[in-house]
Amino acid sequence: MARPMNQNSAKRQAHLWFPDFLAQREQAKVYDVWARGEQENSLYVPKHYNTNDEYQDLIDRSPTNWLGLGISSLVQTIFLDGVKRQGSNDVLKSYDNWRKNRFNSRQNPLYRGAMAHGQSFVLSIPGEDRLTNEPMSIWRGLSALTTAAWYEYPGDEWCLFALHAEEDFIVDGNTPGWTVELIDEVAIYRFTVKGNGENLNDWEYVTTEEHDSGCPRSSSTRTPPTSTAGTPARSSPSSRWPSGSTSRCSTG
Repeated sequence: MARPMNQNSAKRQAHLWFPDFLAQREQAKVYDVWARGEQENSLYVPKHYNTNDEYQDLIDRSPTNWLGLGISSLVQTIFLDGVKRQGSNDVLKSYDNWRKNRFNSRQNPLYRGAMAHGQSFVLSIPGEDRLTNEPMSIWRGLSALTTAAWYEYPGDEWCLFALHAEEDFIVDGNTPGWTVELIDEVAIYRFTVKGNGENLNDWEYVTTEEHDSGCPRSSSTRTPPTSTAGTPARSSPSSRWPSGSTSRCSTG
């Protein structure tokens, strides 16, 4: 069984990849603004055109946000309410995890995020049913605004590792920063970060939560991971990165 990284190694890895997370977050924020129809007026008007007040008024009125309508129209057609084998009317037992995690009501944001930002994620870790105390997987839906994952190949379902981060006020409650989770197939490593964490000293280790939900690798050949944006990420400083337990929903 694989062992978790020590806190110093985990902190160095999270610090190394955090700038890539911030870059993807900025890209997702641009997509999000357009999906919400809150983008700045970007109607193209050639500079050599001489416009009077009437034309300027028409220009100001012309932009119409159709992107949000397109996203909503597609998302409203997607709903999973059971899993069956071809030729059978029996719902597979694997659907129980979907139901127990209340994804009947929580699935919509996944599809909306995938349509608006290009991708969304589901984190799955071992847990326990609160009613029966029986083992089950616990799922968390994650947005591209707060999560980035890296893959050995762009089409892989399971990532090598992921970062989940949310803006927060830390230390005395007045210092802007982040709460950060580094997720691999063995554990979730948590940190608090001052500012944007440029310096390693800005990172403070909090805790490690082991889950050991490792996923089988599709290949034993290690190559530099690919960022979720589809461009080559920075080369990994270590060859020990395993497969992760974060699956993505992507528009491709």
